[in-house]
Amino acid sequence: MKSIFIRIYSISFLLDNVAESIAELLPKHQAYIHNLKSNGFTVVGYARKSPGTEDIATRLQLLQKMVGRLFKVSLTDKAFVSYSTKAADSISSRDSHTEKKTYIANAQHLIDFIRGTDTICLVFIDYAGFSINPSDILAFIK
Repeated sequence: MKSIFIRIYSISFLLDNVAESIAELLPKHQAYIHNLKSNGFTVVGYARKSPGTEDIATRLQLLQKMVGRLFKVSLTDKAFVSYSTKAADSISSRDSHTEKKTYIANAQHLIDFIRGTDTICLVFIDYAGFSINPSDILAFIK
């Protein structure tokens, strides 16, 4: 005869576990980042904003919030942004049309920085924040 084990949780138990997991996530993430830094890694953030209809001031405010999160949550040492780029655009061609002397450290500056750095940890807000094309990510890493 088969044994059947049924575990029944109350909603409050599940919510407590979810809340506890969320509360533990940030300290674990930051401890991991601190460990990388102690091992000589430079932690670099990247934020990308899709093309949109908002005015320049609003667009810059939204980017600044993303960059602020990269510094506060992921403890980045530097941050680079793409002001108006689609997630499907190739990483290597992003911001190539902008002047190199722009006041915003963009994707081309990121590429130059990575070339000159041996140990780097690249952080971005979410998967689509970097690219939605896995083969492009692989080509970028190579």
